[in-house]
Amino acid sequence: MATPGEAFVLRPQTPKSQNDAEVEGISAKVKMLKDLTVAIGDEIRDTSTISDLNNTFENTRVRLRGNMNRMLRMAERTGVSWKVWLAFFFAVFLLFFYVWLT
Repeated sequence: MATPGEAFVLRPQTPKSQNDAEVEGISAKVKMLKDLTVAIGDEIRDTSTISDLNNTFENTRVRLRGNMNRMLRMAERTGVSWKVWLAFFFAVFLLFFYVWLT
């Protein structure tokens, strides 16, 4: 046990223990980088999926707009307004819904 007047002397580490400490430090940094890389990859996949979904919705919107325009032109050619067609399709829907419930 050290007396009050003695200074504490740090023992020099052995080269093996220094290497082990450095390897542990480097391993921890590599693990952090790996986790960060995996997180970046997940984010890129999610962003790509969202982008694909956005493109799909845009294509669907364009197709629906085209179909609606064709239906309106068809309704104009027949001389029946789109409101009458809407009422007709709604009545057919109600008929199918009623048959489905009973």
